[in-house]
Amino acid sequence: MAASAPQKQDCSKLFRLLSAAREEAQKLKLASVGHLTHMAIIQLVLDLDGIDPEMIPDRMLENIVDNKMRMAQDAMRDNIVIYPGR
Repeated sequence: MAASAPQKQDCSKLFRLLSAAREEAQKLKLASVGHLTHMAIIQLVLDLDGIDPEMIPDRMLENIVDNKMRMAQDAMRDNIVIYPGR
């Protein structure tokens, strides 16, 4: 079942945050963090759009996730500030 309108807005924000975290993990060469955030993004897309991964081809699922990630990265570019650790 697909998410409601308010839930979609909250999920979209979470999607952008996860996408930004994944991008930063890749820049910092934190492969495990990048992999985990990618898994979280895939699950969020499935939940948000009400997609049953067993019912669509893997390639189609990859395309859906890739397109959503591109849109999120474009929206978030230059909007994230990472503060150095103390």
